[in-house]
Amino acid sequence: MSQKKFTHELLKLSDLDDTSPMATPLPLNCKLSSEEGMALLDPTLYRTLIGKLNFLPHTRPDLSFTGQTLILFIQAPKDTHFQALQHTFRYVNGTTRQGIFLTGSDQLQVHAYLDSNWASYPFTRRSVSSYIILLGSSPIS
Repeated sequence: MSQKKFTHELLKLSDLDDTSPMATPLPLNCKLSSEEGMALLDPTLYRTLIGKLNFLPHTRPDLSFTGQTLILFIQAPKDTHFQALQHTFRYVNGTTRQGIFLTGSDQLQVHAYLDSNWASYPFTRRSVSSYIILLGSSPIS
């Protein structure tokens, strides 16, 4: 399963469809905060792109954490947040063929994995949790 057409349309909307790709969804050692940077004059584009980015983790789990991180600043986005979003779209540009591969299996065992990071956001002290549920070797949630 993939969202290749949606991804290409999203990259075209962001005007980053012909840029060089990045290797990571966010810049290395990225520490975004609501206090650093200058406020965007018109946050409409940031909000539009974040809203559309939220649909990609359905088939791209590698973007879940990035989307959760960037949406925290949707109320008052700064230029540093927009730069991180542009980095994310450059990563997406280099990984448009990624998706979830579903395979047939005669062993229908359910496996669940959970990871959490307690109080990982320095300002809000919120926790981040992620999970994956597999049926055989195929992810189902």
